[in-house]
Amino acid sequence: MSERGIETEVKFRVRDLAAVRATLITTGAVVAQQRHLERNILFEDAEQSLRRRGLLLRLRDALDTVVTLKAPAPPQIQTTQHKSRVEHEIIVSDYDATLKILTMLGYTPAWRYEKYRESFHLDDVTIALDHTPIGDFVEIEGQPAAIRPMAEQLGFDWADRSLQTYRELFEAAGWTDRTDMAF
Repeated sequence: MSERGIETEVKFRVRDLAAVRATLITTGAVVAQQRHLERNILFEDAEQSLRRRGLLLRLRDALDTVVTLKAPAPPQIQTTQHKSRVEHEIIVSDYDATLKILTMLGYTPAWRYEKYRESFHLDDVTIALDHTPIGDFVEIEGQPAAIRPMAEQLGFDWADRSLQTYRELFEAAGWTDRTDMAF
């Protein structure tokens, strides 16, 4: 994420995460986070207004416990080339207490999703390898000018990028047999 609190990224659906990982290693990428399970809960208020306003309130349990608030990026930053959002995060020390605080404030768990993630740094870009119940994805995050060259360096066709969230990808996949994206 940038110093301005803007997250800019794209995703690519992939068939072989191991091949992407091997490419990253041979190009000099450095492991930023070892592979780990990431559990996420998205929250909503009683009026269902967060999603309607384009806000995302998330509690993530992974290497740290993190509360995240995402909001639409200012119009002058938004493009059709990348997904950009305002992102503010805080690390908290106690997952269960944070869950209780959020629910006591009137937020209820609305959707849960899990993924196994390993991330790398290369040329001021973060590349995450995500294994999810709906398939494997590579997420490239960084400054807008650096994302496309990195995607091309890794062999991705820019036309194949996705700007969707995992919730949108899950819904588009039509998984009607479950309400959450969990293993």
